[in-house]
Amino acid sequence: MENKTIIVWTFESNNDAEVVQHIAEKIIKFYGKEKEGIEVQSYGREEYRAVSKSNNSENVLKRQIKNYLKVSQCLIIIVDYDGNESNALRKRQLNSYITKANNIVLDPEFKDKVFLVIVKNEIEAWLLVDCLGIFCYYVVKKDDDKKICRDTSLTKPKIKKLIKDFQKGNTALIVEPVMGGKGAKEYLEKFTKDILQTLNPKLSQKQIDQHKDKYTENMSPKIAPFIEINDKTLGRNQSLSDFKDIILSHSCLQPT
Repeated sequence: MENKTIIVWTFESNNDAEVVQHIAEKIIKFYGKEKEGIEVQSYGREEYRAVSKSNNSENVLKRQIKNYLKVSQCLIIIVDYDGNESNALRKRQLNSYITKANNIVLDPEFKDKVFLVIVKNEIEAWLLVDCLGIFCYYVVKKDDDKKICRDTSLTKPKIKKLIKDFQKGNTALIVEPVMGGKGAKEYLEKFTKDILQTLNPKLSQKQIDQHKDKYTENMSPKIAPFIEINDKTLGRNQSLSDFKDIILSHSCLQPT
């Protein structure tokens, strides 16, 4: 059996790189591909910044991608979508992440080798496809308890209502209507505050607002292992489903 390597590159964030790697590995496992020797490697903002510092950054970026493709079947670039207005502005900026990514994907040299996934609307929208998993992050102390948490939490009326209230059928709709508006990140922060309040009813609102465990971006790689990937959760975000389709495509799974 020949090993297959899929590289994911999140230009904007090292945290996002870890999240995407966790999710990619969960997709591979859910579809029974883990026995095919598939390895996922992730790169983030640190690697992108090293490239972008060059005076000839576009050519350096292409050269780096060629190097990645020497050791992988395919490369998937991940860029956040921050709402219609912000996204339209970024597309007009020559040095924006999305413009650079589009230029790479449209280059004939990288056809069927490099793919772009625009996360609608932020990486938090991928985490929010499974609010039960996010809740379990706050209560599980050992990996062995994850299944117990999932099996028992929804039997408790207060927790069931909390999950139901926050679980969106389409997490891409948790998006800022205008630049600077609230999106999935703020929605997840509110959800985690409500989780903390549910688990600790005696805490005041001020204590909840200042709580060290309310959501911040650096928590996302810790939450990602608790997210369950299945047909239902994949159906809650189109960009996540698109990511799954690319991972399972012939381009990414064919042997070298």
